[in-house]
Amino acid sequence: MPIVSVVVPFYNGEKYFKRAFESILSQTIGFENIEVILINDCSTDSSPQIAKDYANTYENCKYIDLSEVYGSNLGFPGRPRNIGVKEVTTDYVIFLDIDDTYHDDAFETLYNTILKEGSDFIIGNYYIQSEENTVKHVLCSSEKQSITFNPQKNQETFNKVSRLPFTGPYAKLFKKSLIDKYNVEFPEDGPVEDAYFYFSYLNHADTITILPNTYMYQYNEYSDSLIHTHDKKLFFSYLTVFRRFVDYLNNNYDLSCDLIVNDYLATLLAVFINVDASKNEKKELLQELYDFEKDYVNVNLEGIEVKVLNNCILKRHFTLALILSRLYYFLYNNRFIINLYRKWRYSKS
Repeated sequence: MPIVSVVVPFYNGEKYFKRAFESILSQTIGFENIEVILINDCSTDSSPQIAKDYANTYENCKYIDLSEVYGSNLGFPGRPRNIGVKEVTTDYVIFLDIDDTYHDDAFETLYNTILKEGSDFIIGNYYIQSEENTVKHVLCSSEKQSITFNPQKNQETFNKVSRLPFTGPYAKLFKKSLIDKYNVEFPEDGPVEDAYFYFSYLNHADTITILPNTYMYQYNEYSDSLIHTHDKKLFFSYLTVFRRFVDYLNNNYDLSCDLIVNDYLATLLAVFINVDASKNEKKELLQELYDFEKDYVNVNLEGIEVKVLNNCILKRHFTLALILSRLYYFLYNNRFIINLYRKWRYSKS
């Protein structure tokens, strides 16, 4: 009888499916104790057949085909994740992206920790694996094996778990009852869905446990997953959900949420930098950024490059901002520079 469920949405994941699924099969908690929910988000490759074969082979594996209901993929993982969660029949939920993998003892560690600590939320650590190297992520600076606390008791503890590295759904264990009780969902119409879900859940968690030195997930980054170019549609999708996210934080948290807002603002600036559009169109996007920031955000960006760009936007020096964005486009899409930056950033304690 399964005791934990893993929700695995996928879109065109044929290259990675076997490795991802085998990382579930090899869990030390015992595969028979895992409910696997595979959600096909309108794939066009052979991954649906791969998922069907697994579902036909293992009785604790469930296959859901969204292409039977929806005509196309939205481009964001919120919808298949939400649908997958609704299918969960166990008390605990884990998420896996189809191009990533879990370490063999991950589920057992998460499950045993939530039972031992009595927490609402368990957060493990992860690696970032590129084609060139592996970067060990640092969630927080601590030699302790586990840290349990209520993050909303004071600003200092809240800040420790209110940064971008914490918000991804992977390497975490969620209580299904808490998700259901408070209708915690991923936004389905754009990016920032991870942060919205994370903070919606965190808002209702009395205690959380962090495992800062327990690495249980491998986040894989491939050459074809670099930022490259975006279109205006993605920019506006991001901005729409970001506005909703900031509104949620302002309406539901008494503590300052400036850290996470500024983290995601920096990411929005990266999206802008990579938008493929004419000069006039990009100036229109700069105006959108200016209007958003003056209304919503207490801006205090950390990265010197995005800080300089953002200062140009806030001063409405749009021509200079466009020049900087072209320079940053080259830097952000250079694999060597990215690897150097990540080694520096993620090794900081």
